[in-house]
Amino acid sequence: MGHLEALLHQLKSVVRKKEAEIEELCKTHYEEFILAVDELRGMLVDAEELKSDLSSDNYRLQEVGSALLIKLEELLESYAIKKNVTGAIKMGKICVQVLDLCVKCNNHITDGQFYPALKTIDLIEKNYLQIIPVKALKMVIEKTIPVIKTHIEKKVTSQFNEWLVHVRSFAKDIGQTAIGRVASARQRDEEMLDRRRKAEEQNLSGFGDFSFTLEVEEIRRRFSFEISSVQPFVESYQTFLAQIAGYFIVEDRVLRTAGGLLLPDQLETMGAFRIEVL
Repeated sequence: MGHLEALLHQLKSVVRKKEAEIEELCKTHYEEFILAVDELRGMLVDAEELKSDLSSDNYRLQEVGSALLIKLEELLESYAIKKNVTGAIKMGKICVQVLDLCVKCNNHITDGQFYPALKTIDLIEKNYLQIIPVKALKMVIEKTIPVIKTHIEKKVTSQFNEWLVHVRSFAKDIGQTAIGRVASARQRDEEMLDRRRKAEEQNLSGFGDFSFTLEVEEIRRRFSFEISSVQPFVESYQTFLAQIAGYFIVEDRVLRTAGGLLLPDQLETMGAFRIEVL
């Protein structure tokens, strides 16, 4: 107990001593302290003014910034609209080009121009079908192309068959013309041989010449006899022979110019069947 009181007494002594030192220190630096307080008050006033100015500037900045933000949003929206419009124009151009080709193809089919129609379809398939932006249009075209090709194939096959029937109907006339030309060529050859024989007879003389003339006359007589004996047969079967000759002339022409439409084996089979029918 006594120790505690002694400790408290010592602490009080220390406090009084420190208070005296603080009081002495304050007396010594009183003027500087007053000046510091005045400066602090001045700084507080300046800080309030600065705060007010900052608040005012911030308000004006918010007003200007809000307008700029609105303009920026409008600009971004305009850019987005421009991008969408550009994309729509590009898509529209592709669709218009495809539809123009479809119209051309339809016109070609209507006019019976099937080769240009097929070329147009091929152009659509190669250059446009995979880049058509409208899915519905793409699906319609994909479904329609095979139908159009099948229609063209049927039309072309029908027209070609009609053409073959039409051409084959003239087979007899073609055969007669061909046989006539062959006969004319043979007649010209015979006339040439006859003129050559006469020229040789004029240059020959004597018995040997007479013997040669007899031999030539004998050959000519036999040849004339053979021709005269064959002539009734040819005349009686002239139509039959003309049909056969014309048929093979037409089919040979088709074989050479139709690009694989008719094969040689087919031509032989069809020819044998034709002869049996006739």
